[in-house]
Amino acid sequence: MKLIGLTGGIASGKSLVASIFEMLEVPVLNADLLAKKILNSNDEVKARVKKLFGHDAYTNDRYNASYVRERVFENKILLQALNQIVHPEVALATEHWKNLHTEAKYGIKEAAIMIESGAYKLLDGLICINAPLHLRRKWALSRDGITAEIFDAIVTTQFTDEQRSPFASHIITNNEEKALLPQVISFHQQMNDSY
Repeated sequence: MKLIGLTGGIASGKSLVASIFEMLEVPVLNADLLAKKILNSNDEVKARVKKLFGHDAYTNDRYNASYVRERVFENKILLQALNQIVHPEVALATEHWKNLHTEAKYGIKEAAIMIESGAYKLLDGLICINAPLHLRRKWALSRDGITAEIFDAIVTTQFTDEQRSPFASHIITNNEEKALLPQVISFHQQMNDSY
C-alpha cells in the first residue's frame, strides 16, 4: 500500500478532506489522534513526558495537552524534545496500521506538522491543503473555541502554505471558492489509475 500524507496548517480543512477520502473507502490514519492515544496509553512515553515537563503533564493519569502546549509554545527546544519522544512511536504504530490495510492501493496519513517533524520523508507522496490565513483563523475560532492568541501561537510553530507547498506532490485549495470534493475525487482517480 502506498501511504500518502495529508497536511496543512491549523484549521485548513485536513479533517474534512480526510473524511472525504474515508467516504471513498480509502483507509485514513489520523496521526495526531494516534499520538494522543500513545501519550495516554504508553507507560514509557508517559514516564519520559513527565520527566521532561513534570508530573503536571498528566492529570488523573490523562495527558494534559493544554499544560504541555503552553510550555512548548514558549520553548522550541521542549517542543523538539517532545516530538523526539512521540514521533518514533507514531512511526511504529503507522507501520502496524499499514500492515492491517495491505488490500488498499493507498492510504492517507493525516497530520498537522508532517513536514516540520520530517515524517513526510517516510511517505510515498504528500497532499498539502492550502487555505488563506484569515479563513483558517475564522474557522478555528468558531469551530475549536480557541482564542486568537492560541491560534497565533500554533500558527508560529507551523510552516506557512508557501513553505509547505514545495514539499507537496499534490495541493488541495480550501478557500470557499474552489470545491473540495472534486479536488479529492480527482486525486483519488489519479491514484487508482497509477497503481
